[in-house]
Amino acid sequence: MSDYGLNGSPWRAATFEKTPDEIVTVPFAWAARLNGETISAATFELPDGLTNVAESGTASLRTVRVSGGTDGAVYRVVGKVTTSGTRTLEWVQRVVVREG
Repeated sequence: MSDYGLNGSPWRAATFEKTPDEIVTVPFAWAARLNGETISAATFELPDGLTNVAESGTASLRTVRVSGGTDGAVYRVVGKVTTSGTRTLEWVQRVVVREG
């Protein structure tokens, strides 16, 4: 899964920017969507080219640290959570990779 070849300007669609050598933290702040519930389980889907270095989180915030990527590419990082009320929520963050 990736956003290679996005129509228009992919830089406007991007949420986070990194170089191929950097490791960045991509946060998913779920509080506004939880409606008083907490996160029971969380997973992250990363496309080929990005690597999941580490994950962490609290009752309403989950983060994934990512490395890698190809210069000029836009990647979709998908966060999925199951809430204490058994709802499943999904959120897409974009990561743009650019050389310095």
